[in-house]
Amino acid sequence: MSRPLRIGAAPNPVAQANATVVVAELQKHHAPKAFAAVSVKPRPYKISVRDLGMTAEAQRKMFRTLEKALVAGRLQAVAVGAVDLPAELPGALAIAAVAKRPTPWDALISRDNLPLDKLAPEAKIGTSHWRRTAQLLDYCSTFRVSEIRGNLAPQLKKLGKRGLDALVLPAAQLGRLGLRDRVTEELGVHVMVPAAGQGSIAVLTKARDEATRGLLKTLEDPLARAELTAERAVVREMGGLGDTSLGVVAVANGGALRVDAVLATPGRRVVRTFAVGPTLRPEQVAATVAQELHRARSGHIVHGLKP
Repeated sequence: MSRPLRIGAAPNPVAQANATVVVAELQKHHAPKAFAAVSVKPRPYKISVRDLGMTAEAQRKMFRTLEKALVAGRLQAVAVGAVDLPAELPGALAIAAVAKRPTPWDALISRDNLPLDKLAPEAKIGTSHWRRTAQLLDYCSTFRVSEIRGNLAPQLKKLGKRGLDALVLPAAQLGRLGLRDRVTEELGVHVMVPAAGQGSIAVLTKARDEATRGLLKTLEDPLARAELTAERAVVREMGGLGDTSLGVVAVANGGALRVDAVLATPGRRVVRTFAVGPTLRPEQVAATVAQELHRARSGHIVHGLKP
């Protein structure tokens, strides 16, 4: 390859860390300098880089910027945190590879290094998204949960400045930014069901670019692919709720795939459900979970199924 294959990503720190992970893994199996990470600035939409960690609209505009660069041939691939993918991909694009996921869970970062069950009943916790807030209040209704926005590094600084006792942030992102040592504990599925795709990196190409897709095969992790397929299928079945009120996580253990989901309904009611099925049939397992969530949202059941 005379010129490196250009893999684009948004300019914010998390996206750049994702691209670095992808390039480093690919370089293990290909010629030196065969791939290059490219920072794509969102000039067409005049988005502040700071906004990329803040608003869903900015994320959507950034994705369209990456999509245009890919379709136009300025990039050969795009590395995206799968949590930021739209529920339905544009027809011209395909997920060429899904990298191995280090962890899907949310992490608690406590000011005094106390785990969640040791925090004071009225502890002040900062986080983002209604999904996390609802689950924290479901765990302890007296927690004082406040919304924080922005990229991860600025959020961490707020732990001491705003009188917060703890933060809840994505564990995988913290790890990729070299901040793993700040984590007090990861919050398991019984406490916090993460957003669909959290912790996963998807690499997109043009759907018909078989040559590039072939080069990316060494990055593909079959279990991570099955997990992401199931999580995204639940989101689609639920009408693309994404990270606002829906949490869904799939964990593959060999031939068995477990999918857990949570739906934060109006009135702070949290409904949980799960299903287990074959790893080779992720969409089938997802359909079972989505059916239970639809029943809950329609008011046909009073309490969700809890594992």
